[in-house]
Amino acid sequence: MPDPATPATLTDFLSAFSSIGTVVAAGFAAWGTWIARSAAKIAQAGVDEAKQARKAQMAPRLVLERNFQNFRFSYAYHDAVMRLPEFLATPLTGGTRLEIPSFSLTNYGEGAALELQIVFEFEDPNGDFVVSSLFEQAGLSIVPMITLAEPETFQTLRFMKGGNAGGSGLPLYRKMTLDLPNCAPGQTRNIEFPTQMLNTLFLRGLQAWDRRLTDSTAKEIILVVRISCHTVEGDPYATQFRFAASPFWQGESAPLIVYGHFKELPMFETIEGNRVA
Repeated sequence: MPDPATPATLTDFLSAFSSIGTVVAAGFAAWGTWIARSAAKIAQAGVDEAKQARKAQMAPRLVLERNFQNFRFSYAYHDAVMRLPEFLATPLTGGTRLEIPSFSLTNYGEGAALELQIVFEFEDPNGDFVVSSLFEQAGLSIVPMITLAEPETFQTLRFMKGGNAGGSGLPLYRKMTLDLPNCAPGQTRNIEFPTQMLNTLFLRGLQAWDRRLTDSTAKEIILVVRISCHTVEGDPYATQFRFAASPFWQGESAPLIVYGHFKELPMFETIEGNRVA
């Protein structure tokens, strides 16, 4: 006589087997989805990495180098013709012919640098601008200058002769900004040292003599040149360069001659082992 429980057991077995198959199929489907997502993420990561590599490859690589060794600023106040000082320097290539101090900006990258902004700034710890009585005899004085473009007062070093009310003057700037439209890959742009900042070094060289007479020491002046621009794709790019200037006067008065050492420094200052801008 057949067991009445047999059909029910077979039905339960088949039902359980079908459920297991459904679960396994669902598991395979989920695993396939995970594999597909992982593959998509890997592919996207590869695309992103390729884009970053392309951006890095096409980015500019700007290097600023000085074209001179030391400078020699001369003011011939004893001449009959009124004029400003000559701001010249010894070329880096050597020789005796003096040249206007300048820098070379070279793009060593494969991409162009667009809309360049070049900021020259002195880190100058030597206090106020002062002309001593010794140099007042040469017609030097400091006067305020108000610009029409900006409601701001700057100091100007005036050059006069024999108490003449006229004369010429140059601003004493600690910071100046220059703009360039572009610098192509492999291109070198010549950038003159801003005259208004050379004028500041000229006065600081005269003040160094005054400090020497008062048993104090003139401190080194740091020139920081910050360069910012955009790549062809519109991404920002920035870098900076640092130099040290030490102007001084040795007592030559006909004409007044200010000499100065100028050297490169590391791009970033290091404080307690940390690199800081």
